[in-house]
Amino acid sequence: MNLKKIKLLLIMNIFSILIWYLGEAVENHEIIVDKISSYFTKIFSIQFEGDMEMNLISSNPNISPLLISNHNLKFKFFANGNKYRTEVSFFDPFIKRNIQKIICWNGEKYQLLEIGAKRHLLISKFLPEINPYFIPNPLLFPFTFLFKKEDNFSLNSYQNISMIKERLKNIEKIEEGKRGEYKGVYIYLLKEGLWEDNRFNKIERYEIFLVKDLNYFPIYFQIFIGKDIREEMEVKEILMYKDIIIPISIYSSMYEKGKLLQTVKVVLNKESVKVNIPIEVDFFSIPFSHADEVWDADSRIRIK
Repeated sequence: MNLKKIKLLLIMNIFSILIWYLGEAVENHEIIVDKISSYFTKIFSIQFEGDMEMNLISSNPNISPLLISNHNLKFKFFANGNKYRTEVSFFDPFIKRNIQKIICWNGEKYQLLEIGAKRHLLISKFLPEINPYFIPNPLLFPFTFLFKKEDNFSLNSYQNISMIKERLKNIEKIEEGKRGEYKGVYIYLLKEGLWEDNRFNKIERYEIFLVKDLNYFPIYFQIFIGKDIREEMEVKEILMYKDIIIPISIYSSMYEKGKLLQTVKVVLNKESVKVNIPIEVDFFSIPFSHADEVWDADSRIRIK
């Protein structure tokens, strides 16, 4: 065999290996996207209760980290198809009183009931301007990289596999890796910013770790927002409900220019978790009789 033929065979072998490698990479990419997309298709209803601790920390660069406020929330969450209800109670250290809120999405409108000296009920087609952590659904926290501002955070919203795949189209690369005891892959993703705040309404860069043995469930991510903001989320403990993974302990933190700004810890009561047990439709609407005042936020009309 002459030298030209040997070179040709070597080139062909290298080309074959490259085609195989690229094929494997594409296949792995598709498998991972399919696994992420299919997670919510197994969950038709869910309910649980738990505790959330939120800490805001001074961002003053001239002083050591200083706790500005601490909120300890108790919450209950219920979801069935395209409807959900969350109940939150906590003591507000600024106004020195207990706060109770119930937020419902009945598939058509939001209802926000604030219970204080009076009971105020607000109705709108649009999500009221509230802290996103007032909708404490830990199922969604690990999947923040799928969110868009217009989402209503119901289970049905994330059962649209085509939509999820569209939102994952900007995966830049996938790398094998480890995190603690887990083996899996890191994926790197670009997406549009979530919030209207000038600091946050920018392109977000995600680094997400998916556990292979947990069907590529995301247990960790960090977000880079602009040059200064970084946020981390880590699932500390999971509950296996048949073949469905429920994150029951989650910790997140936010940093600005390397200084800690906020921490959030969420812990579910394991015994309270119920999956795929039907919930009555009426439970996702708040009767007007439960409020002293009722306002339609869209038309700015007082109904009651």
